[in-house]
Amino acid sequence: MKIEIKNCEIMQWKNGGAEFLRGSIAIGEGTIRSIGEIPKSFSPDRVIDAGGALALPGLVNAHTHVSMSLLRNLADDLELMKWLQDKVWPIEEKMSEEDVHIGALISMVEMIHSGITAFADMYFSMDQVAAAAAEAGLRANIGVGLTGDGETSKPKLQSFREFYDRYNGKADGRIVVDLAPHAPYTCDGDCLSAAAEVARDLGCGLHIHLAETSGEVEECKKRYGLSPIFLAERAGLFEGRAIAAHCVHVDEADIELLADKGVHVVHNPTSNLKLASGFAPTAAMIEAGVSLAIGTDGPASNNNQNMLEEIHLAAILAKAVAGDPTAMPAAQALQIATEGGAKALGLAEAAGSLSEGAPADLLLLRTDKAHMRPLHDPVAAVVYGAGPSDIDTLICDGKVIMTGGIIETLDEEEIIKKAQEAAIRLISR
Repeated sequence: MKIEIKNCEIMQWKNGGAEFLRGSIAIGEGTIRSIGEIPKSFSPDRVIDAGGALALPGLVNAHTHVSMSLLRNLADDLELMKWLQDKVWPIEEKMSEEDVHIGALISMVEMIHSGITAFADMYFSMDQVAAAAAEAGLRANIGVGLTGDGETSKPKLQSFREFYDRYNGKADGRIVVDLAPHAPYTCDGDCLSAAAEVARDLGCGLHIHLAETSGEVEECKKRYGLSPIFLAERAGLFEGRAIAAHCVHVDEADIELLADKGVHVVHNPTSNLKLASGFAPTAAMIEAGVSLAIGTDGPASNNNQNMLEEIHLAAILAKAVAGDPTAMPAAQALQIATEGGAKALGLAEAAGSLSEGAPADLLLLRTDKAHMRPLHDPVAAVVYGAGPSDIDTLICDGKVIMTGGIIETLDEEEIIKKAQEAAIRLISR
């Protein structure tokens, strides 16, 4: 389908920052064909009048666990390990494939309203998450969860190979399969090394939690004599595209290694705050050249999938932690959540930007409400003031996902109803 979006303020990454162009966007075959003035020869099948809204690249949620939406508002105000061991893991053992599917769908409803066109997930029963992403029309890096030791991980890794062959590249290429060893406290060194070997063999990405809490770091050093970052490097996890979620408790040596290896560190500010995990030194990472992205983490530890909230928090926390009000300015925070996330997920070149030839993943954000005016600086307005209610339209892979705040690919009302019913059944088991 060919789409023309007219009457919009188009944000482009240029000259180290954001620049705006008033005009139109032509979309065809999943890519942006032209920006500004549309050639007269372009004949759209659908025209969307943006009404002066901002056109921005689609947001990338680079670390989440979407099916944990069924555990939202269930186990709060707890530290990480007590939350996991006493609340989350016992309930997850009771989850059915149907639970995983509907949990993923309700998160995708929320993500669509939040302007997210792509996300990186880590969980189990990932065929259900892949199916939900295909239904929603979003891009998804499906991180198949892995735990265990060198022996118990062998059959799991063989199963992963089969899953990879079956699902990687599905949904017109929107589904990408990654291997997701959970963390150094749930995967021993042999398991991590085996995961790295499989990833090398298949050429897939790796997605792991690292250095989330001080306790994790202390235990890792006690057991292996290494920080979680150096343990992951020794295991070979950083030899290809690697997503390292959290990286809260990292020192200068850790940061230098992350930068040197090109690891994509995903900052999860709300989850880090809610679980009292700490404050990631993002300004120091940026200074060192670490590739940063932003994620919501799962809806059970956030408790939402609101990327605009994460971008806002990322920007203001960077300033407080660094003691520098110029740290992570608004444009940089937004670029981290778009281009940075696209790189973390290994999306096509130019993904995360609005330019000719780039994937047609974008959103339209209205600026006519009280909290967005006066509009002196549109980027600052987005980062420091915008919310999901401001997002009017979402397009992914050249297909319309939402217009006028109404999702076209999913039955939102039915999904909300089914998710509530599924959650009640799950807790009663």
